[in-house]
Amino acid sequence: MQQNRGFEYGVIHIHSLYDGPIVEIVSMQLEIPPQEVQRLLDFGGIYFENRRITHNQEVEKNNLVRIHTRPRRFLRQVSWPERILWQDSDYLVIDKPSGLPCHPTVDNLYENVITQLSKALNQPLFLTHRLDLPTSGVLVFAKNKKSQSTFNKALGSSVFKIYEALVEHPNRVLEIPLGPLTHFMEPSPRAPKVVHKDKIPGSLHLRT
Repeated sequence: MQQNRGFEYGVIHIHSLYDGPIVEIVSMQLEIPPQEVQRLLDFGGIYFENRRITHNQEVEKNNLVRIHTRPRRFLRQVSWPERILWQDSDYLVIDKPSGLPCHPTVDNLYENVITQLSKALNQPLFLTHRLDLPTSGVLVFAKNKKSQSTFNKALGSSVFKIYEALVEHPNRVLEIPLGPLTHFMEPSPRAPKVVHKDKIPGSLHLRT
């Protein structure tokens, strides 16, 4: 059985028709070459019973398999040592480049900051907070679980955020009375979200 839920994003759900290696099953049921299935598997775009897998394991008849057939790509070459701003035995601070997610996405296991940075420095790192995909700026990683927990507790008790925005016409903005801003967001499971000043069909009405 095949479900097309999420198909517009290249996501296909199937139930295995028989026992066997997952590459063989997906290739047969979706009618795509085995090497393409293996590429998606290596990329982290295949889930077995809602768990990401990266090897050609055996599955049984009626097992649920989810395949991300069009994984998003984040192709950016980064010299990671040049991005380091400061570090000690517990923390590492970098200047995050725009265009890269902080951590693996649901359909891309490798093209992200923490995976690439950990590989470049040959040491495990732990997220303490995140910046959006298009955002560049200071990002703090912990070098161990204890430091990660300490930082996260500080975020919840003694840290606050200030957001600044660059505007195209600052003089016009100053003429607008202070108050809630209204915008409309396209409904989508993808990020970053797309917003508009005017209402479009199916958009979500938001006030900030």
